[in-house]
Amino acid sequence: MSSPDLLKSLPVQQRDFLLGVGTVAEHFGSRLFLVGGVVRDLLLGRRHAEIDVLFEKDGYRIASAVVEEWPSLFPHFEPPTRVLRFEKYLTGKLIFADDRTF
Repeated sequence: MSSPDLLKSLPVQQRDFLLGVGTVAEHFGSRLFLVGGVVRDLLLGRRHAEIDVLFEKDGYRIASAVVEEWPSLFPHFEPPTRVLRFEKYLTGKLIFADDRTF
């Protein structure tokens, strides 16, 4: 299954999220990759709850930019409350008020 096929098999809300985050990543000269269990679940036709993404560059910096751009990217969705930083890995996790994460 190719990347466009995987993208089409995601629920609309998750697909829109990835497209919006991908736009932010492009501003940093980075590409966005869908990784982890969600890829396995999509390939096997299973439901999934969490989306993991990987950026070619500083994930924390891009995640922080996503939070800043959230109102214009996703005006109908509550924004994350913070970005949890994992300094050792240059990554970040979006934390929402209801404990959802991306």
